[in-house]
Amino acid sequence: RAADQSRHIHEVIMDQSIFPGVGNVIKIEALIDARIHPHSITRELDDERLKYLIKKLKDYARYW
Repeated sequence: RAADQSRHIHEVIMDQSIFPGVGNVIKIEALIDARIHPHSITRELDDERLKYLIKKLKDYARYW
């Protein structure tokens, strides 16, 4: 969504309409694995890093 592109990535991750069921622990673990600072602006992240982050979010969500 265009409006989400100017938000910090941690805010987008915690938006339950985008990533339902993801909480703080999953958010933190996935961001660490993807080596993305939580205050990074979403539009400034390249597609590969975003894809990797989404994969890690899904992996941790399945684990927890």
